[in-house]
Amino acid sequence: MLSHTTRSLRLSLGFLLGLGVLGGCQGRGPDRVPVAGEVKLDGYPLPTGTITFTPIGTGTAGFGTITDGRFTISQEAGPSPGECKVEILSYQKTGRQVAGMSADGSGKTDETKQVVPDKYSTNSTLKHTLPPGGDLACRFEFEVKLSWGAPYG
Repeated sequence: MLSHTTRSLRLSLGFLLGLGVLGGCQGRGPDRVPVAGEVKLDGYPLPTGTITFTPIGTGTAGFGTITDGRFTISQEAGPSPGECKVEILSYQKTGRQVAGMSADGSGKTDETKQVVPDKYSTNSTLKHTLPPGGDLACRFEFEVKLSWGAPYG
């Protein structure tokens, strides 16, 4: 049978080791990488949208805003390195008015449509591998002949 002193010493040592392990992890989040690049649709820079990189398997997703065909995701907000599913969303005005809530009380609002093909947006099959240091030169280009034409917006 262990003496009271030996038991106390073991418990104290276990507690201190536990604190050391936990303390060593503080302030260290998941590995993330910076990502930047451009997105073109029908040869034109995508005016606005969002881009999301979701790791396949485990890891942290990252997303950014697309403006004038360019996006930048900082390391702090970036995804984990490795193979990622890429999802690009962009809702653009069609030039038509539809019934709906409006700021001016007219009961009409601008119609918008998702312009990125489904296979790159909501049901994306697009994949991109991010190296451990990140990727600051991603390029995504899509051809879609929209019924209301381009440039968009």
